[in-house]
Amino acid sequence: MFNERMTVGIDVRNELLMILDANDIVRLKNYPYSDEGLVNDEIRERAWPILLGINPFLDSYLNELYKQNVIDWMQLDPNTFHKDADQVQKDVDRSFNTLYSTSSCYHHKGKSVEDLKKRLFKLIMLVLKAIPQSNYYQGYHDVALMALLHFSDDCSSFKFLYMLTLKYLRDHMMSGIHPTIVQLDLIPDIIKQIDFQFYLIVQRVNPIYALSSIISLFTHEIENYQDVSIIWDSIFLNDDPQLPIYLYAALLIYYKEDIIMDLTEICDSSGEINFDFDVDIVHSVLSKFIKKNLSINSIDSKHEVYKIIQLSLNLRKSVPMSILKSFKHIYKNSFLKCTSGSLTVFQSLADEYHRYEMKQLRKKKHGALIKRNKNNMISLLKISAGVGILGIILHVTFKQPTRFGIESNFAKAYINLYQSIREYI
Repeated sequence: MFNERMTVGIDVRNELLMILDANDIVRLKNYPYSDEGLVNDEIRERAWPILLGINPFLDSYLNELYKQNVIDWMQLDPNTFHKDADQVQKDVDRSFNTLYSTSSCYHHKGKSVEDLKKRLFKLIMLVLKAIPQSNYYQGYHDVALMALLHFSDDCSSFKFLYMLTLKYLRDHMMSGIHPTIVQLDLIPDIIKQIDFQFYLIVQRVNPIYALSSIISLFTHEIENYQDVSIIWDSIFLNDDPQLPIYLYAALLIYYKEDIIMDLTEICDSSGEINFDFDVDIVHSVLSKFIKKNLSINSIDSKHEVYKIIQLSLNLRKSVPMSILKSFKHIYKNSFLKCTSGSLTVFQSLADEYHRYEMKQLRKKKHGALIKRNKNNMISLLKISAGVGILGIILHVTFKQPTRFGIESNFAKAYINLYQSIREYI
């Protein structure tokens, strides 16, 4: 059986190489997908850029862009190269853990971790510099690490990560997190269309539990390098930036029974299923279910990954995003609505988000003004009531000063003060 699988793998590899040699993009995209994905990093290094749309003209442009940025890199201090340099460095120092240890290191045998860290830092900085108005986010370094490990030279890594960022990650590169947050609401919406009972569980919490997986294209939660590579194969072969959302929904559905079992064990020791689970516990279980079920030690996890990918493709077909209520909140220039990967679209999204920020700022100022006016009105009403009571007292005092033991001149002075306050009010 092992030798048979090895032979099949070799045959697939040779056929894919023939397709790439012929530059047959249509055949590549329609190639029967298996649990091997694109087989190995040798194939991926050639196929991924093509699937991302890096044609010869764009390749030439990106080569020149890389050379110019490298010149700038050599002349400038990293901290002045990009505003997020300090955070990038901190995250890079934490890199090269599970993904690196489980990789085949096809291109990087014999390279020290420190050398790879320097190259990773430089790669991220060059891409950020090449995309004006881009903002680094924590998790992007995991994506960049995959780009570094899959390509044999830094220029190829740069070109791939540059296009990946524009086409699949631009929503996450804005100055705020809102364009990403509105995407997460799509996940429970998809579940609702497929399994309403399960939806009643997941909808109890904000889908922020999916954030790290979505912004890192699963590199943060799935620790096995080959599993992530196979998932990326499916995303690029289908040429669909929406697929990561469907993949996450598919993961929830695929591991539904395990999730419910975990919730039941924690919430009810009797073993009875109670769908009214505690919110904090639901969030905790959903935040950990991927790492628990697709751990680094999973037996033949690529078969599970393959089934999850097939489920996600079925979900995409049966539940198009256009029918989901939350889809109307997705930004017009989001990669979920506009698949073009260009600087122009990136800039349009940045402008769109800026308008959103300005709108929120105006709402905040308007709300603060209403609150201040409300507080002022309450204060004025209190003053008015107090002045009214004082007026009555002074009026009586003025007419009968001896009754309260107050001289009439003193009472007149208070009445004058009262009249001044009334005029002010």
